[in-house]
Amino acid sequence: MLILTGLLVVFLGVLPLLLVRNFKEAMFLAVVGVLVVPLLIYGLIPSFALPFFGVAGIILVFLWIAGAGYAWEKEDGSSPLISSAFPVILLLAFGVRGCAGSEFVQTKEYSNLIGQVEKRVWTKDVQPQDPKHLRLVPKDNAVWAARKQLGQVEGAIGSQFEISESEFTLQRINGELWYVTPLDFSGLGVWWSKGVAPGYVKVHAEDPRRPAIVVTGLEFRYTPEAFFSKDLERHLWENGYAFKGLTDYSLEIDEAGKPWWVVTVYKPTLAWWGDKALGVAIVDPRTGDSTFHEIGKVPEWVDRVVPSEFIASYIQYNGSLKKGWWNSFWTKDGLTEPEEPRIVYGADGDPYWVTGVTSQNRNDDALVGVYYTDSRTGKSVFYSASGGTDAAVLGAVDSAVGFKRWHGADPVLCNIYDTMASVVPVLGENYTFQSVAIVNVKTLGVAVGDDAVSAYRNYQVMLSKGGEQIAPETAIKEIRETVTVTRIASEIKDGETIYYLYSLGKDQIFTGQSELSAKLPVTLPGDQVEIRYPNSDQDVVPLTGFDNSAVMLRLSANQLAVKEASQTRDAKEKVRSDASDARGQIQNMSNTEVQALLELRAKQHEER
Repeated sequence: MLILTGLLVVFLGVLPLLLVRNFKEAMFLAVVGVLVVPLLIYGLIPSFALPFFGVAGIILVFLWIAGAGYAWEKEDGSSPLISSAFPVILLLAFGVRGCAGSEFVQTKEYSNLIGQVEKRVWTKDVQPQDPKHLRLVPKDNAVWAARKQLGQVEGAIGSQFEISESEFTLQRINGELWYVTPLDFSGLGVWWSKGVAPGYVKVHAEDPRRPAIVVTGLEFRYTPEAFFSKDLERHLWENGYAFKGLTDYSLEIDEAGKPWWVVTVYKPTLAWWGDKALGVAIVDPRTGDSTFHEIGKVPEWVDRVVPSEFIASYIQYNGSLKKGWWNSFWTKDGLTEPEEPRIVYGADGDPYWVTGVTSQNRNDDALVGVYYTDSRTGKSVFYSASGGTDAAVLGAVDSAVGFKRWHGADPVLCNIYDTMASVVPVLGENYTFQSVAIVNVKTLGVAVGDDAVSAYRNYQVMLSKGGEQIAPETAIKEIRETVTVTRIASEIKDGETIYYLYSLGKDQIFTGQSELSAKLPVTLPGDQVEIRYPNSDQDVVPLTGFDNSAVMLRLSANQLAVKEASQTRDAKEKVRSDASDARGQIQNMSNTEVQALLELRAKQHEER
């Protein structure tokens, strides 16, 4: 089919010379064209979805220009003018079509490519996630783990089949997050001798310490790196997709464990630009059988329908052109640009492209807002936000762990205790996993833990302390109470002793280290203790303060001074918290109620 298309282009290319009876020149051009054009068309696999059939139209213009050149060289009557008219008319048509689809002419259409965007309140709409089901493995670490495991597979298949960084697809399989990448041919020789690729590699995206899994014995015949009719794009072109755009080739696994190629099918809507997803083609890698599913009717196990590059371009157009083309070029008022979209699986299990937005100022690391775009439907929601961009978040993490020669990678935006926070995996120099950091996006305060759960607890402690690190409105209220110890135990974790305290009647376990109080290691069941901890519904809560009245210790003058200062600080914090609560109550009161409250307080002041 592709070769026949090339022959058709050659015939149309020599048609002007045939019309003016320049048979010798037409024959010469046809011979050259037959030798070159079909191979060029076959290799490029052009999409006819573009105006004037895309690459095929461009090749036709070059053939007509070459024919006009022959005609002018011969200078036979009116034949040069007639031959020249063909490429000139087509070039003018190209130019008119291109200008008609430019941002200058269709400014509003480009700005509206993102569709109707709903604005919502982030903390009310985005639900907190389970720290045990977050993506903690960055792509760099997944690539490293996959290549390491591939090198250990019996038979050294890594010498014949390779994995590509661009084809690592994050997806949810049976409730867990995995990276999946196909094993593809490393060259023509391997394809010629083997004919089939063995399978794929998957890397657990939640647990960085689980080894990668190499799945073989599947016999993939249709892949992006296969040749001739087994090339996946060429196969789709020849089976109904010649007039559709194809992009974002992803290997996804259904709930039964069967792998499929999922390819986004799209069309340009503004001349050559403004690509919009129509749906996906799902292809069996072994048989080549394919089915098309339009957007909105895609199987539930498919996570990728609208590619990230589409979303980024829509947000870019909207941020640049929403106030008009002239503003984007000259006035530059309120111009914004997107960060790199990152796929995030919400508490509802659905996949979203999360894209931060900042101003078009390279020196500005301030976040303007965040887009959440459903990767299956393309519908977007915008949340106003303030704080740091992904670059600022990673910079804060690097400042916290850089002395160890560690660095943060691939932050995941989450709702943690009703704050906008980024969970950042921390890697070593060779991309090995080291720890987890949680960064408050608004204040760029950093909490680091050995795993997600400990990082959550440290973040909780950081929020409960408030003060300079955290804005007052994001601080978690601290609870202080006296309880009787029912059980106490300890364990050594990463060289540090952690104590676990339980009191009968409480539905939480409290944790702390000896640095919190020297009395904690000598506490026994039956002791009455005073504890302070963040107000949380978690089953395990970190202590922020501890005292055991049964253990009397002599304090030095310096220690007494520190204790008094701490009590003074706690008292001030309580006053500030009470004042904040009062302000919140006043904001919810009517004008009449506020006036009555002010008169009551004035009367109380006079009585005093």
